[in-house]
Amino acid sequence: MKKPGRTASVLLVFLLVSLISVARVKKQSSPFDKYRQSAVNELEFRKLQFQVEAMRLSLQPTPLPRGLGVPHIVGETANAKLLIEVDVYASELPQTVEARKDAMMEAVGTSMTGFSFAFYAPESGMLPDEFFNKWTVVQFSDWEKLSQRKGKKVVDPNIGVYENGELVLR
Repeated sequence: MKKPGRTASVLLVFLLVSLISVARVKKQSSPFDKYRQSAVNELEFRKLQFQVEAMRLSLQPTPLPRGLGVPHIVGETANAKLLIEVDVYASELPQTVEARKDAMMEAVGTSMTGFSFAFYAPESGMLPDEFFNKWTVVQFSDWEKLSQRKGKKVVDPNIGVYENGELVLR
């Protein structure tokens, strides 16, 4: 005659071993599970997508004109537009106003493509360039002006702004 206590103990040990095995298998199922359950901020993720796309576009197949850096998001304006900055080295930019505008508009085009890649929402009913113009401001900041300032003198490094579809040079 079998003892009920012993059968229950064997059954309990078997159940415990089974649970441990299942837990280990489940734990080892994927190293990416912790990322799938992450509460990533969608805006920060899309900003990063923009940065990557703008950098890629700036480098291939032809880099932006000399004197212009890679567009990057630096923040938001008071009216919730994304503020995109392009670092400029004015001494390396073309010298005529029209050639300078053309070079800066290439950077705006790169910004627009990167923005469309990361943020464009077809359900908005707008074309990608309209959507870009509504939700962004691109500012061009001359880093040479900043590096040449003396003491604590405040210097405005902005040499141009693209907003609402228009580039204005300062």
